Amino acid sequence: MNVKELIFGAQAGAAQSLTPADKDLQGSLPIADIDQGVIRTRDGRMVGLFEVLPMNFFLQNTAERERIISCFAAWLRIAPRRIQLLCLSQPVDVEHYTRRMQEFWERETAPLCRQCIEDNIRQVRSMVQDGAFTTRFFIAYQYEADMGPSPYTELYRIAATAKGYLARCGLTVVEPQYIDNQMVETVFGMLCKGTSRNIRLPVGFRFMLEDCFASAAAEEKAEADAAEASATEGAAARQENEDVETTDEETASKPKRGRKKRGAKTEKYKPTGVMDLICPASADFTARDCIELDGVYHAYLYIAGYGYRSLVRGGWLAALVGLGDGISLSVTLHRQPREKILPKVANSTMWSRSRMRDVDDTRADYEQMDSAIYAGQYIKSQMNRANEDYYDMYTLIEVTADTPELLKTRVAEVERFCSSQDIICKRCDYEEEQAFHSFLPVVSVAPEIARKARRNALLSGVAGAFPFYSMELCEQNGILIGSDRRSRSVCMLDIFDSDRYSNANVVGLGMSGAGKTFLLQLIAMRYRQQGRQVFLIAPYKGHEYRAACEAIGGLYIRLAPSSTDCINFMEIRRTSLDVDAELERTETRGDSLLADKISRLHIYFSLLRRSLTEEDMGRLDVALIRLYGRFGVTRDNDSLLDEDGQPRRQPTPRDFYDLLMEQEETKPLASVLSRFVNGSAANLGGETNIDMGNKYIVLDISDIGKDLLAFGTLLAADICLDYCKRSRSEQKIIILDEIWSLIGAGSNPEAAGFVLELFKTVRGYGAAAIGASQDLEDFFALENGKYGKALLNNARIKFALMTEPEEAALIQQHYHLTDEEMQMHAEFTRGQALLCAGRNRLGVDIIASERELELITTDPRDIERIRERQELERLRRQRADWAAGMTDTDQEDTDYDEYEDTEYDE
Repeated sequence: MNVKELIFGAQAGAAQSLTPADKDLQGSLPIADIDQGVIRTRDGRMVGLFEVLPMNFFLQNTAERERIISCFAAWLRIAPRRIQLLCLSQPVDVEHYTRRMQEFWERETAPLCRQCIEDNIRQVRSMVQDGAFTTRFFIAYQYEADMGPSPYTELYRIAATAKGYLARCGLTVVEPQYIDNQMVETVFGMLCKGTSRNIRLPVGFRFMLEDCFASAAAEEKAEADAAEASATEGAAARQENEDVETTDEETASKPKRGRKKRGAKTEKYKPTGVMDLICPASADFTARDCIELDGVYHAYLYIAGYGYRSLVRGGWLAALVGLGDGISLSVTLHRQPREKILPKVANSTMWSRSRMRDVDDTRADYEQMDSAIYAGQYIKSQMNRANEDYYDMYTLIEVTADTPELLKTRVAEVERFCSSQDIICKRCDYEEEQAFHSFLPVVSVAPEIARKARRNALLSGVAGAFPFYSMELCEQNGILIGSDRRSRSVCMLDIFDSDRYSNANVVGLGMSGAGKTFLLQLIAMRYRQQGRQVFLIAPYKGHEYRAACEAIGGLYIRLAPSSTDCINFMEIRRTSLDVDAELERTETRGDSLLADKISRLHIYFSLLRRSLTEEDMGRLDVALIRLYGRFGVTRDNDSLLDEDGQPRRQPTPRDFYDLLMEQEETKPLASVLSRFVNGSAANLGGETNIDMGNKYIVLDISDIGKDLLAFGTLLAADICLDYCKRSRSEQKIIILDEIWSLIGAGSNPEAAGFVLELFKTVRGYGAAAIGASQDLEDFFALENGKYGKALLNNARIKFALMTEPEEAALIQQHYHLTDEEMQMHAEFTRGQALLCAGRNRLGVDIIASERELELITTDPRDIERIRERQELERLRRQRADWAAGMTDTDQEDTDYDEYEDTEYDE
């Protein structure tokens, strides 16, 4: 049974080999099985593994770096005695990204949106071909007998404890939905680097394996039963046809032969394990300086025990992380018992001192012996006085390539880099297989490698290594943002990744002209390309959003007194307040939609007239109940439908105006609505005349008027939120540009509170709220910045674009940026931003395709270039039409001349 064909077959292309695993190779690997999130080794050990999201360590200030290392040391003190730190480099999975985008392309109907998807795929492929890669970080740890009676429980507890300690370092421990899948995928990627680029493990591979096992066992049992039945029938037939009596001895021997024959045919079924699925089909360990696995060449180097620098700074090992595609790192740490090490260190130091008495200072090794004495004294002093632990440290470097020539080039580059860092690394010639086994997450180093790579280190030196450093962000289920300004690697962001981010909200701050609108539209278009529902609210310069909206097949709505577009803000758009109704896991509640709508209308009227008193609000509330009652709408949600099951007609501002004018005490309130009835904004006071069934909707309120701007922004946000609440299973995005208009000094607490509620609650509806602002002073103006600060606290992802120096101080204060990060921020120009995604901090160049740039750019130079190109294309078309017309005229003249000649001849 070929398990690979059964499980991977649907993904494999014609060129993809799915040869069954080599049993001899599988038996030589140190990993025996992976089950329930635990790696079982062939020597009986149990190993846990978890992934750690890195941080930008070197953008922290000196004090913060020291704090991070101190927190890491605190975890090392209580961590298992044997741990392994893995830094695995791999190319960006462009095939996975391409497959996803092609699926979106197939479902897309808008032609230009399809073209944008094609541009996006080409752009990512081009960036990856330029050497883009990503690095993943893992920590493996070994179960020890003294930890407790239950290995699985203890290994899970260790991971949970590590999560808390590493969080203090600014690191995040990934909590996958299926821990087995993550672990098997990690080992699969290390064993089969070629195959894993094109094939991914199905989410339910474990159940598929069980089905394969059951099916194979049933088939084998059926074959054995059939063979046994056939043998029995044959024996009976022979017995009937025998004419010669057999002797007693022969008769006695026949059952024995029959039992032996049946036993030989009936073999006990042994189910296939996970390793049959992820083990390479073949391997070549015969070369001196490399091995070949799954069509990829591997070479290994180790840092010699004497090859480390004696004096190091914090993060000293991070220099070896991110060297390039195909270069990975493994650091194995064994904490030694203090009671065994201290006597050895004391004896070694005493022996070295006695030798020094007989050595003259002119000897070549005098300084080396003196250094050994000093090192022994230092180790003993730190272990006794500073309570530091003693570790044996083994560092391996893995280099991989698709060809032997490229492998040699990369190995030479690693050796040169190590020399530049005053690190001595050696090749594992003739021991490549042992090095490969030691590099796997088994927390064990082969003796042949260990004796040459062992380096003693104290806790402070081990914690100071801190390799969890990365300047990249590549979340392949997300959208392309641009490229990392330092490493030039691809920057992809998935705001809906709940494993990384507690919410999907985004805030972007920057000065006018920094590229905020460009960034917002780029995010909106790329999520629209992935089939997400996108709402864009433009309080200012809404015309900048129109070209992209109409080109991508979206709906452009202009809410203004002069526009014919109208959305009735008094309309009840929702059908239920029960957000769990579609999931059918709870009983449906009948909470009143009318009461909810009236509470929203209170906010609208408070924006239209700031001087409303509590008495006015009470009268307004009663009047609204009467108004909806006239249209047959009560607290019963069923009243929203008429007898035929069709939606009832909803009241408009004109209807409410007429009702308020009926009583003297409510006539003053009617003046609030007069402009929507008899005034300049009458076009905004009618019934809804727009179909909102579109995946990309722009609500332009830039021409609604300054005094109605806050009202219009709230109306647009309320509409978007209503549509978001209809379904929790679909991912939606609400983008609010110039959000200061709702939470700044020109707004009021009710409107600002609504926006804050939006940012706090949209996560529960499967949505993300994205806001941007250019006036930072106004952003923090209302109630001493209460709402601006709260918005930032409820946005896990932030962009800091170019700002003025005085506003940069506000960015640093509220984004909690270090001086190093602010120094990088100060160098930004248009189209560059500091991306703060969770605990990651990196500078990015925001990149758009040529087609996207033409649709969303607001740079006058780009617009002039586009206009010139369009004019040139127009002239070319005119010339082509003129040339075609001339050709037709010449043909007519030729025909006429031929006719004249013929007539003359006649």
